[in-house]
Amino acid sequence: MLSESGEDLLKSGMFSDVRVKCGDQVWQLHKTIICPRCPYFNKAFNGPFMEATTGEITIQDQVPDDINHIIHFLYTGKVPQNLVQSRPCDLFKLADFFQIRSLVKKIISIIDLKLDEMAARLRDLPRTPTDLQKVFNDEEIGYLFRAIEASYASESPFYILFRDLVKDFIVMSGFRITKCNRFLTTLESIPELAVDIIKLLQHSTITTNFPSGCRKCGGKTSSDESVYRWVGKDINKRRISVKRTLRSICGDCKNSY
Repeated sequence: MLSESGEDLLKSGMFSDVRVKCGDQVWQLHKTIICPRCPYFNKAFNGPFMEATTGEITIQDQVPDDINHIIHFLYTGKVPQNLVQSRPCDLFKLADFFQIRSLVKKIISIIDLKLDEMAARLRDLPRTPTDLQKVFNDEEIGYLFRAIEASYASESPFYILFRDLVKDFIVMSGFRITKCNRFLTTLESIPELAVDIIKLLQHSTITTNFPSGCRKCGGKTSSDESVYRWVGKDINKRRISVKRTLRSICGDCKNSY
């Protein structure tokens, strides 16, 4: 109900008291709605700036359609799902620019789910591939590397959260991503990532002695048919010092695990 009323108010412009311009588009907005939810607008319209006097701001170097998505989120708390799925990194940059914490958290949670799923697929392979196309399709590979590159694009506090997702992906994949050719090439352009990997290795244990018995039925397993589970994060996704355990499951028990 609140999202619908916010959208109606945005469309009508009724009782608006500020104007936002970008390119050839103009929005008639309300300070009581956008300022508490967006530090960028709050500073502009309530700070010692010309915009606070004129009640008008022109946003440079941004795409009008993207600004429209941001404004729509401020009024309704919603963003188009296809935009979040197809352009999460671009949307994250916008959320960081406008300092909208609630939107950052929404995007982070979506990217986190995607990277966790990809890490599990990479980790569960019997052998480490050097070519990611053997594991992921082209769209997924593009998604992964856009996320990696975007997370190291700034030292903003929000980007630190984004960076943690990438480091979690590396650990949760069992560091297998570090064997892939494209990832090694990426390290050359992001030396900070290479440093972070070294730090991760200092607090990680890599083992080649995998369990040979199925923890469910006790039967013997082979490396080709075993599924290994690596427990590494708590329920709130916090980085904690925990004892990690490798568990093997035979082919017969895998589906019922």
